[in-house]
Amino acid sequence: MGMNTKKTSWDETLLEYLDGSLPPDKLEMVKETLVRSAELSNRLEELKEIVTLLNQTNTDQPSKNFTLQVMQNLGHYAANRQLPIRNGILLLMGVIVAIILSMVLLGSGLFDAPGTINLNEFVTEPKIITQPLPSISLDGKLLVNGIILMNMALAFLIIDRVIFRPWLERRAHEHHEMT
Repeated sequence: MGMNTKKTSWDETLLEYLDGSLPPDKLEMVKETLVRSAELSNRLEELKEIVTLLNQTNTDQPSKNFTLQVMQNLGHYAANRQLPIRNGILLLMGVIVAIILSMVLLGSGLFDAPGTINLNEFVTEPKIITQPLPSISLDGKLLVNGIILMNMALAFLIIDRVIFRPWLERRAHEHHEMT
């Protein structure tokens, strides 16, 4: 790593030398080093070729109204990035199935008994942790109810994005065309 950093440092110094931006004291030091080091002289020639090539390369300039066109199309792009109705309905059906399955499991009493997670069972190296870890009691009903609520919120969000919003936009567009 040290050699690579040294090379990068010399590259920067050589580029400053080519630009003519070295202070006089450093300029003399670089000239003396170039006389003594064939490797550094070769690197200077490589950098000269790179700089010459970059100066000869024509870069395409964007049109004068490029920024204006991009800014105008941003709103159009964001508006067209809606979830396709078919995909949205499939996603909504998956969320509804997850809600129903969770409710059936909750109603069957599967999560009635409170559970406990003993964190000491997960410690593989007892030398690292010397104190016993606490046990965490887990209420399965509360956990599943939380999952059901999150799925219901997701379902409402999907209904809004896939069904209601496109329908309202279509109605507004039709009303706008009529007037």
